Amino acid sequence: MTIPGNVRLFAHIAPQDLEKLLSCLSIRRRSFSRGETVLHEGDPLDAIGLVLFGRIQILRNEYDGSRSIVSTFGTGSIFAETFVCAGETVCPVTVSASEDSEILFIPYEKMLRSCGNACGFHTQLIENMMRLLAEKNLHLNAKLQISSKRTIRDRVVQYLYTLSRDTGSTSVAIPFSRNDLADYLYVDRSALSRELGKMEADGLIRIDGRSFQILWR
Repeated sequence: MTIPGNVRLFAHIAPQDLEKLLSCLSIRRRSFSRGETVLHEGDPLDAIGLVLFGRIQILRNEYDGSRSIVSTFGTGSIFAETFVCAGETVCPVTVSASEDSEILFIPYEKMLRSCGNACGFHTQLIENMMRLLAEKNLHLNAKLQISSKRTIRDRVVQYLYTLSRDTGSTSVAIPFSRNDLADYLYVDRSALSRELGKMEADGLIRIDGRSFQILWR
């Protein structure tokens, strides 16, 4: 099985060992088209997802029938690990493919417990998993900072600042359509479009499709 080199879950595991590990884990591989649901809310949950190629969104259905985008993850990212590690047996959110995607499902029990050979690369896998969990926690904290802002402008500024800080560039590309960005920021789509227009007029940003140039610095 071909694994991209940027899959950090398998970092520091030699290619020959990775083949053994994948066999040991009894992974499942599935393809999803753009817009297809990867996991429905309420589906049984016993595996950690790994985005081998593509991009997925984590969606939460609200009480009023609306939806919000909790997060989005691209190639090399893991998902559902928090729920599985916490002992959840059904999926509390919906996972959707925002691009054509290849997903690996790794049974949690297989991942948690080393095989009888006590392979060193299995230990490395668990170490990689712990590091990714810690980074995911930092990501969620950043999302809380965004959603805690009172105005749409402040939420946009905080979001773009976070992207700029992570990439080290004042030119950033967002992984969202305008509708999805509104869902991610928990704001009305029309109000968001108006505010983005005002921010451009005020010389704070320049927008070209999904690319944003930050000008306020």
